[in-house]
Amino acid sequence: MLFKFMRKAVDNIMNQITSQLKSVQDQVESPVKNLVSVITGGAWVGTDADAMANEIATKVVPMVADLLAAIGGMHTGISQAAQLIENTDTKAHGVVDELVGVFGSIF
Repeated sequence: MLFKFMRKAVDNIMNQITSQLKSVQDQVESPVKNLVSVITGGAWVGTDADAMANEIATKVVPMVADLLAAIGGMHTGISQAAQLIENTDTKAHGVVDELVGVFGSIF
C-alpha cells in the first residue's frame, strides 16, 4: 500500500500532539486550578481575592479546557484522516488488482 511509508510520520505527529496535550495539562491546567485553591484556602482574603478566584474559575479554567479540547480534537481528526487514507488506499489497490486481472485475462 502506498500510505504505509507515511504511517510512521503520522504516528510521530500523533505522539507529539499527545505530548503537547500532557504538557498543557501539567504546566497550565494543574497550576491554574491550584492557584484557585491557594486563594480560596486563605492565602489571600477579601473581595479582591474572591473576585480573582472567580475570574480564574469562570474564565481562565474554561479557556484552558477549550485549549485541551482543541488539541484533543486535532489528534482525533488526524487519526480519522489517516484511517480514511488507509481505507481509500486499500480500495484503490483492490480496483487496480481487478483491472490487472481483467486485462491479464484479455491479453
